[in-house]
Formats: sequence, structure tokens, C-alpha cells
Amino acid sequence: MHLLDATRPTAVPAIAFLVWWPLFALLPGRFTRTFFIIAGVLTLAVVEGPWLALGLLAAILAGYALVEGVVRLPRGRRLAFAALMLFLHAAYWACFYLPLPDIFLRSDKLREADKHPAFVLFGGIAVTFFRLVSYAWDRWRGTGGPARLRDYLAYMLFFPQFRHGPVERCGSFAEKLRAARQVWTRRDLGVGLLRVAVALASLVGLMAAAQGAGNVMPAPLTNVGMDILSHPEQLTAGQVLLLMHVPLLILYVLESSFARLQLGVARAFGVRGTENFNYPLLARSPRELWHRWNITVSSWLRDYAYIPLGGNRRHKYLNLALVFVYCGLLHALQWRCLAWGIWTGGTLALFLWSADRWKAWRANAPAAHPVAGAIGGFVARLLTYHWLCIGVTIILDPEYCGLKVLARYLEIITGGLVSW
Repeated sequence: MHLLDATRPTAVPAIAFLVWWPLFALLPGRFTRTFFIIAGVLTLAVVEGPWLALGLLAAILAGYALVEGVVRLPRGRRLAFAALMLFLHAAYWACFYLPLPDIFLRSDKLREADKHPAFVLFGGIAVTFFRLVSYAWDRWRGTGGPARLRDYLAYMLFFPQFRHGPVERCGSFAEKLRAARQVWTRRDLGVGLLRVAVALASLVGLMAAAQGAGNVMPAPLTNVGMDILSHPEQLTAGQVLLLMHVPLLILYVLESSFARLQLGVARAFGVRGTENFNYPLLARSPRELWHRWNITVSSWLRDYAYIPLGGNRRHKYLNLALVFVYCGLLHALQWRCLAWGIWTGGTLALFLWSADRWKAWRANAPAAHPVAGAIGGFVARLLTYHWLCIGVTIILDPEYCGLKVLARYLEIITGGLVSW
């Protein structure tokens, strides 16, 4: 895989926004929001093409009008808000069936099952949806306050974070954008460019490692003409272990590098975005992992899905399972995404149910020996990593939802006692 194949959807467009920096440096502070709006629209038109850019801009403006109209209704606000949420979700899922731009149609690096999800998730549609839902809920609850149109547009169109996030909240983020030029210092530019350089170095290192592994990895792992997820019976035990555990490392490096890069570009313009990853692969439990992985999306799911379902007040384990099914379907309307949601939500709910009871029992138990605690922490990290690897295996396989690979893996770890 060439470096640009991995960076084109998110990294290259974000870096392209840096061409506006000289103009930003000359800008009077009172024009900061206007600058971000105009620069965002023009960059969007160049990167996305005029028609997609026009569609996204129309959706952003229509979303503002609908939300403000609903929250200002004298009567029937609850029913109108529910209808608005249904409409936003229906419109979002309909985007998975839009005609694909030529760059996605011609791509020979994407499987057919991945083309529409890549287009929606990395084309700005997903982040636009997340931000619009966030804005609607905050206005409904009265926690964000009414946003002026310029604040709203600057928030929605801030291009360095338009395609891959993080998912910010309008109230606090609009204030950062409004004050960006006034609080900007030369250190912001230096730190921002350094973060961009570190992210690019991580991506280059990943591509170099992948190229080196491809030169030494035995077939069929390097046979691009065969989908090895559909034929794991042809793999040795070592190859199955690689297939199960290496993709998560690759996914983490890609996702964290993209987040670091886009936060770096934003920092160069004096905007400090929310960190999205906090060493998630060191988490000691599934619950801790989701406080460290894609943090802004996890908090978005908590605030706008888990809490509306009832949160911890009632049926919290069921609510948690349903939230991850919902999260999976936000990635695509495909069986693998549903299977990932069921696996992740179901096992996480079971873990939390068990942890709650273990915590109650441990309250009266003697403290663990430090050595036992260290060993337990190490094992917990391994199990959490392994748990996440199973989920990645499921979501990477559009045909069998990881079932064949997991069956082969179960056969290997049981020494052939369990064979499907």
C-alpha cells in the first residue's frame, strides 16, 4: 500500500488547509470566524468537489434552521424534536446509498463493501451528522445556549477537523474559534507543525513496516488476490494469530495519527481541539478502553444515546448493549457492523455486570499483594487487547463477520478439540 492510499481521505486535505495560514497571520481578530467559514467552504469545494460541498453546506444550513425552529416552538416541541432526530438519522443512513464520487469508484484499494462507508466516514458526512446531532441535543437541553449563525457555521465548517473529527461541542468550540487569532502565539504554530510532523512520521513508519513485513511474510498472507478472511483454513496457527492481532495495531496507528495530525493543523491556527486517544491499548478493562479510544465519539454516544435511553437510572446494561449496536450501524448498514455492535455491546454489558458484583465482593476482601496486583494488571491488559482484536476481526470481514477466522482460532487454541 502506498502512503497516499492511507493518508488521502483525511491527512492530505487537513494539511492542505495550512495554505490559508499566511492569511490567518495577517487577520484582525474580529474576522476570525468569518475567515474559518470562508476558508472552510473554499477548501471543501476543492477537496470534495462542488456538488458534494454544496450538498454538505445545504445540509448544515438546513440543520440550523430546523433545530432553531424546533426549539422555539411554543407547543409540541417534544414530538417535533423526536421527528427531527428521526429525520437526521434517516438522512444520514441514506447517505450510504448515494452515488459515489469518481475517486471512490475508481479505487482499487477498497473492497466494494468498504467504498460507501469510507465515503461517508471520511468525506465529512459523518462528522457533520455527529456535530449536528450534538448541536440539536444541546439546544434542546438548553446547555449550549442559542448560537449565532456565524458561530454555528464556523463550528460546523472548521475544516482541519471536518473529515475525521474530533467531534466537538458547539458551545465551547465556537468560543475557541472566535478567540483563536487573539490568543494565537508562535508557539501554537511550532507545536502544531511538530504534531503534524510526528503524525506523518508515524504513517511513514507504518507503511515502511507493512512493506517490510510484506517482503518476509509467507503466502497466503501477502497474496492480495485472495481474501484471507474468507479462507482462514489455509493459514497456519502463527498466521491466524497475526491475522487476529496485527490489524488492531495498524488501525490504532492510523486513527491516532490522523487525529494527531488534524489536531496539529488546528493548533497551528490557535485552536486547541479535544484529544481523541489516550493510550487505549494499555487499558486494563473494556470500560477503561472506551474512556481512552476515540474519546469524543465515546462521550458523544454517552451524552446523546446512552443518557437518552435511561443511562444508569434504569436498564443500564441493556442501554449499554443497545448503544454499541447503534454505534456499529452508524459505521454502515451492514451485517458485520451489526455483529460488531452485538459482540461489543453484549460483552461489555456482561463485563460491567460482573465488575459491579466483583466490586461489591472486594469491598470486604483483603487487599491484593502488590506482585499479584501487577500480574493481574498485565493479564487484564492482554485480555482487553484480545477482546478488542475480536471486534476488529468481526468488522473487517464483510462476508462472514469474522466467523470463519474466529472458528479457526478457536480450533487452534483448543488444540483441535473444538472444530467447525
